Amino acid sequence: MLSEQKMKLFLTYIRDRYNISTKDLDANFVQLLSVISQVPESVVNNIMNKYDKIKNNPEVSENEMVNFHLEMDKFYKTCK
Repeated sequence: MLSEQKMKLFLTYIRDRYNISTKDLDANFVQLLSVISQVPESVVNNIMNKYDKIKNNPEVSENEMVNFHLEMDKFYKTCK
């Protein structure tokens, strides 16, 4: 699925750029990534929440995929 591939690429980017483990995508991960990347925690949370929703739903709407992409795009455009 496209969302899984996008998430794999996103997590690879996080590991490579910030040297952060992506093994546990919990609240500590979200907070650490937010601080290091200087991206608001709400954006990182939205990415994780949207991915979880898409991953656990066999039928994903086009709108949900677009929103997921937009949140990731927001991260990439604002990260330091």
